[in-house]
Amino acid sequence: MAYKDDKLYVYTLDHCIKILDLSSKEVTYRNNMFHIVLQLGVLIWKTRIAIASTGEVLIVLSLKWFSEERFFHIYKMNIESGEWERIDSLEGEMLIFGYGVTVRAPIKDSRVIQSISVVKLIFGQVV
Repeated sequence: MAYKDDKLYVYTLDHCIKILDLSSKEVTYRNNMFHIVLQLGVLIWKTRIAIASTGEVLIVLSLKWFSEERFFHIYKMNIESGEWERIDSLEGEMLIFGYGVTVRAPIKDSRVIQSISVVKLIFGQVV
């Protein structure tokens, strides 16, 4: 679940994203189906929803192989086609899951981290 600009974004058990517009007296909502085809042997471990500062809906899948090796993919919806596209960069933003939104990354690029990096933290440690 994420909230931004008077809109509540909910990822449901039937793999839909319900967008509830709370900006007026009458609440309206839209359904957007999230469907992707994964490689054989890959399982979805966790699913998170986030909203980019541009208002784009992002889905972050925490995945694992049958061998227990974990990794993640980030998807955003192509507004024109309605299809979900895998992205490799948040283009100068960082994702903060506690709030479910992306924010501009005001950091200088260095040898260790770049402003377009996605860093996975577990219990406060970079993995």
